[in-house]
Amino acid sequence: MPKFENLCSGMLLIPDADIKLGPGETFVTDSPTKQTHLAVDKELLKEVKPGEEAGNGNADAQSGPTNVEPERGKQTNGPRGKIRTSKT
Repeated sequence: MPKFENLCSGMLLIPDADIKLGPGETFVTDSPTKQTHLAVDKELLKEVKPGEEAGNGNADAQSGPTNVEPERGKQTNGPRGKIRTSKT
């Protein structure tokens, strides 16, 4: 069964196979569809050969996630605006 890897930097949709892939994700299929073959031809997908690791053809997939959110409740850039104090 062929295994394919998404080489796009964003989401890749293959409607006739009902597949939605994130960057660097892979999927295995029994029979590749017409749109799967077109995506390989346009170098949006890469067929991963047996014994070959996924992620070798895409530097973005190897670097890990880039949109890591800070922990809840922590400010990363300091307070915004002026700190107000109330006078009583």
